[in-house]
Amino acid sequence: MDTLRNEIAQSIPDGIYIDWEEFSSKLSVKEAAKREVILRQTEVCDEVFYILKGIAASEYNTAEKPIISRF
Repeated sequence: MDTLRNEIAQSIPDGIYIDWEEFSSKLSVKEAAKREVILRQTEVCDEVFYILKGIAASEYNTAEKPIISRF
């Protein structure tokens, strides 16, 4: 959780206070296996994913072909 806290702290502008205890109470750490699907195209997403380590891929289908992006 410390790594995530440091990453988030770097993106918060100076002068803005975040109560980390309250904020972190809404967080959970999840690990995904290689090639694991964490969200399907037809699912409604009600979470925010913050990837600390590794590579993620996004795939969706259009009328012509599937589109795959890696980031």
